[in-house]
Amino acid sequence: MVSFAQVNQRDGFFIAARDPKVQFEWSDFVNGGLMFVRGGQPQAMLRYALHLRGIDLDQVPSINRGSTKDMLTAFRAGEGAWFHEQGPYPQQLEHEGHARVVASVGEVIGPISFSTLAAKREWLDTPEAGRFMRAYRAARAWTNTASPQEIAAAERPFFPDIEEAALARAIAAYQALGTWGGDVAIPIALYEKALTVFSHAKLITKPYSYDRVVVRPPDAR
Repeated sequence: MVSFAQVNQRDGFFIAARDPKVQFEWSDFVNGGLMFVRGGQPQAMLRYALHLRGIDLDQVPSINRGSTKDMLTAFRAGEGAWFHEQGPYPQQLEHEGHARVVASVGEVIGPISFSTLAAKREWLDTPEAGRFMRAYRAARAWTNTASPQEIAAAERPFFPDIEEAALARAIAAYQALGTWGGDVAIPIALYEKALTVFSHAKLITKPYSYDRVVVRPPDAR
């Protein structure tokens, strides 16, 4: 399997604060308890963002409630002061009046190869791959030109427990961040930045060359 196209070029996770009046500083995480998504890429990206702000995640008081559903239940019940998740969950808490979205991990880290499409090399040489890529380019372009409300209406069936207004707010934030910006081809600089994040979190022990794991989109060869 090789990666052949960008999905997001930003981390998509937000920080919500329980106190609606708080003037947020990243150092505030030392108080109140941070509920965050554990393991893998989400934790690695959060760790790196905190590192860029001079904070060690291991020194932050945290609350582990497992799944997103359980985290939401716990936060709604009054646990923790800070909530870390991808959109639209922090926006849903804001919509309900339980929290206020105060920060974006993606804003701190900046452009990075956050999520990509991957396939077998042999499939990428087929006519089907070319047709898929043309459709994907069009769909990704639409996410940058359509209104957040239009996109939210189309995505609503995938988020039955999320209010459409909260979903639209998350989409607007992603558009403002440039989450779906740039070409679909994966830039080497953004790939190498991802390696830096994973190395910092000790999720990889050596770098993997760009040419080994990334190829050009099938319709750009």
